[in-house]
Amino acid sequence: MITGVPGSGTRVFLRVVRHGGRFMGTNLNEEGDARVFGRWARDWIAPYWRARLRGELPVGHEEMVRQYRSELERHLADLPDPSTPWGWKQPRALFLVPFLHAMHPDMKLLHVVRDGRDFANKTGFGPIRFDHVFLDAAGLAEPRPVRTTLLWRELTAMVDDYAAHELRGRYLAVRLEALVKSPAPTIRRILEFAELPPDPTPAMLAEVTRPATLGRWRELGPEIGEALTRAADPSLRRFGYVT
Repeated sequence: MITGVPGSGTRVFLRVVRHGGRFMGTNLNEEGDARVFGRWARDWIAPYWRARLRGELPVGHEEMVRQYRSELERHLADLPDPSTPWGWKQPRALFLVPFLHAMHPDMKLLHVVRDGRDFANKTGFGPIRFDHVFLDAAGLAEPRPVRTTLLWRELTAMVDDYAAHELRGRYLAVRLEALVKSPAPTIRRILEFAELPPDPTPAMLAEVTRPATLGRWRELGPEIGEALTRAADPSLRRFGYVT
């Protein structure tokens, strides 16, 4: 499974593994997200996490499972052969990694990470609708750029903590910035993790371009930049953005 905070560059990672021959579905949107899981994830994120934070299963958990299995069947409808390895990409899955792991105990997770400060002034930042689930009162009181960065910090740390302990050897976090800076060795890591032939092809390398918005947080000025860095600091350190 490929996931990451929306806007992290997951579509490039999807294209790389598809060039490598991995079936990732056919009903995809322009970003390469598996359409069948989008609405399902959106509807279950808040009830799932409210219950999980209380140590409970959400009301309607059986229906959540039933819907997921139904959407998965649709996703795999065009799978050439039942024995063919498959996957999917959906940024909203970032919120539901523990549930998906329970459904697929042997799953591998490719977590695409981008500097969280870049999301501060992103329009249409979908995860902000769930800030009330993951942020405390102090975080919710912050201006939107800081609140968005705090949410990135919490989401990326949540996934990284869970996967590091529960997936062990089946989890890989890759920074978009690393792919842009060093395409060939980064693609090789991705392919090896996905158990695909490890040599990057010209088609894979051609998919990698530097987004014009990469590092855009610096355009906000030093005062806002410092506030964003303070807000995101633990996860910025975790993923090597600051030392």
